[in-house]
Amino acid sequence: RIDMAKRILALLWAALLMISAAGCGTQVPDETTEPTLPPPAEVEVPYEPETEIKKYEGVQLRLLATMWDTEPEALVMQQAAEFFQRTTGAQVQILWAADPAAGLTGCDIFQASVPMLKEGLLSEALDLGPMAEAAGYQNKSYESLRRQVMDRCGYLAGIPQIPRVGGIYYLQDTFTAAGIQAVPGSWTEFLDICQTLTDAGYEPLALNSEDAALAAYLHLERSVGASGLVKMEEEKRKFAEDEVLVDAAQQIVDLVAGGNVLTAAYPSGWNKLGLSNAAMTVGDNGLCAAVEKACRMDLRWGVFPWPGTGAGTGSYVSSDLLCVSAGSENPQAAFDFIMLLCTGDFDQLRADVSGGIGADPANTGTIRGAKEILSLAGGFDGSLPDYGDTDVFTRLWNGKYKTGLQFAQSWDKAY
Repeated sequence: RIDMAKRILALLWAALLMISAAGCGTQVPDETTEPTLPPPAEVEVPYEPETEIKKYEGVQLRLLATMWDTEPEALVMQQAAEFFQRTTGAQVQILWAADPAAGLTGCDIFQASVPMLKEGLLSEALDLGPMAEAAGYQNKSYESLRRQVMDRCGYLAGIPQIPRVGGIYYLQDTFTAAGIQAVPGSWTEFLDICQTLTDAGYEPLALNSEDAALAAYLHLERSVGASGLVKMEEEKRKFAEDEVLVDAAQQIVDLVAGGNVLTAAYPSGWNKLGLSNAAMTVGDNGLCAAVEKACRMDLRWGVFPWPGTGAGTGSYVSSDLLCVSAGSENPQAAFDFIMLLCTGDFDQLRADVSGGIGADPANTGTIRGAKEILSLAGGFDGSLPDYGDTDVFTRLWNGKYKTGLQFAQSWDKAY
């Protein structure tokens, strides 16, 4: 354990050096500049002593990953494979996204998402429920992520690996500079924060125009509830006839009319948090690394659900999954390697080097508020229905509608 601590400290020090090298002495680029960053720091792994008996000696596992081998998460996965071989004897061959030999044939483990499974890969995924129960996985994971997989797939078809949390992302240091001590829990408190930010010289909310539909859905979902919106869509009810929805849309109209929202084409909406003076945006934790890369800055992030009242959560959660192939000859060994990646030390390392969120509730993350959202049961997964002409949402955030009813009527025509 002492050796483990030293190596974790070495990891954090290497990451600090990388950030310093990227940020010091460089000219801040404009919002369209694609910066060239130094190569990522090597990931140090907390190796344990080798065991005398290796239960999977001679076992060969093949893992199909959807990521590039240069990504921070990939570095952790590579060295987890080394650790697994040292301690169990099993050799893990990883095929990356760019590998021409990549394919499910002969794979023991594959990376997927719930939509990918639903769109044709579900028959390839083994039911991991019995092995997960034996391993006590329920106490090493978030119910919201487990339940999402089981509700949509019918069984535990994969183990959540890289959580994504959607909501309103904000810069902690900007909130502190403006004297804001707590995130809003109601619409009134959110409006107060917007005014406080404006008075302090900040732009409250910046959006990518491509995220207009998501931002509107988060607000409407908070007011109407995801199940309520789905029911309205299934029953083909007129949005303009729903008083709660119209009132919620009016809140957005008033928010925009008050000068609280900036919109710009991707990725400029996000980048205004680093290159301009915006304080908040909408999306998931993938935007954090994108903004820091574009702006060559190390930023402290926080996230909170879209504020308001009603039945919805105002946020969403989803995750990449690691699945065991139904045709694997060594399913227990494959499952054990997945557990090594998704819980404990390696899950913590992945969160640290990627600036992400741990899949294991016992682990910490770098984004304030993310664990609280993950701990909420229910909510939707961030995938939006096909709304046809999504320009109605862009026009809403650009202030083109004078009333919430006018927006709802336009939405009815487009959808």
